[in-house]
Amino acid sequence: MPAVSLAARPGEVVAFPGQGVDPVAACGVLDAHAGHPLVAHLAEVTGQAAWAPADLADTRVAQPVIVAAGLLAAADAGLTPEGAALAVGHSLGEITALAFAGALDPTDALDLVAARAALGHEAHQVRPGRMVAALKLDAATVEWVRRRAVADAGGVLDVAVVNGPAALVLSGDRATADRAGDLVAEAGGVPRRLGIGGAFHSSLLVGAVAPFRARVAALAPAPPRVPVALSTAPVVVGPGPEDRGPDDLPELLARALVLPVAWERTLDVLRSRGARAAVDVGPGRTLANLAAHLPVLPFRALVDAPPAAGPR
Repeated sequence: MPAVSLAARPGEVVAFPGQGVDPVAACGVLDAHAGHPLVAHLAEVTGQAAWAPADLADTRVAQPVIVAAGLLAAADAGLTPEGAALAVGHSLGEITALAFAGALDPTDALDLVAARAALGHEAHQVRPGRMVAALKLDAATVEWVRRRAVADAGGVLDVAVVNGPAALVLSGDRATADRAGDLVAEAGGVPRRLGIGGAFHSSLLVGAVAPFRARVAALAPAPPRVPVALSTAPVVVGPGPEDRGPDDLPELLARALVLPVAWERTLDVLRSRGARAAVDVGPGRTLANLAAHLPVLPFRALVDAPPAAGPR
């Protein structure tokens, strides 16, 4: 089969998803690269010798898998920082985007995300949390649901992700999130419990901020070779005079454990920087599916095209 060029097109953003990826697709990428050094390092940090979708129910496995699979999928497609207008990551995908852009060494990125997942797991063991999507409700109604759930159950519940005007995610104590799910259904929305072990992007993760900041700082991030937009802060990290520098990454990535993902706002930031389209690296087509309901930027999914020929 002839090689197919999937290099980023002019003005196109290279985008990496967070934990809501297709687990079958993620494991398929790893299986196709069984002998790759990054997969060998992934086995070390996760303690896994083989990959199956069921294993991704454990956040400590899922998060490093997603970062490794995203980087390998980008390499398969011939995507490079030099060929991209910008890079961006949704939630956990911020770390993948930074590794793609050269701010983090790929193996260091796996170590870092393994630490991130472990901190979230530890917080979850002390105070069990849950993330629940509230779909087909406007932001005001979701806020009404959130406040009622906190009043009824007495726990913590924060808006964790805003994927669009009617696609929000709440995160907090398990009982409070469960109550919110009931109230979402009562309000005519669609609740969906996320298979993520921990209340990421909520105040329950505040205790993880200081140790994670120290882990990022110890890696001494380098300047990225292409600007990287963060989804948990309205900033771009990059080489330009208006960009934030790598020295800001320890604080930015640590706060990202607690601050919400504002995806629509992030797409607006990309457009303000000249982006006109984006490629969803995957694995899977999570971000491309989101774009169908949030037409700020057109997305194409990498899985829609055959892989580029070349060494594995």
